[in-house]
Amino acid sequence: CIQCGKDLCFKCIKTHGVKYNHGVNSGGTGDGRYCLSCDSMLRKLGTDKLHNAFMTVHFLREEADNWYKNFKIRSDKAEEILKIASKASKASKELLY
Repeated sequence: CIQCGKDLCFKCIKTHGVKYNHGVNSGGTGDGRYCLSCDSMLRKLGTDKLHNAFMTVHFLREEADNWYKNFKIRSDKAEEILKIASKASKASKELLY
């Protein structure tokens, strides 16, 4: 934990801690790791600039993921409509010949 110094192994962080990526589109060296108690305390206080920055990146990542999911749904629907319209157009042109 970068707040209290508690050592959290790779597996332990999944159940006893929180990992925040250091970038909206990247992660790795520089990520923030907090134990659950420190993360909870820092969220409540809201005064730690580093933790707040990690939280901002976290929320931006979630926003980007949600935007992409919505975009993917809309683009898949548009492509399906185009595919159906294209087949219908092709079929009506074949009737003319």
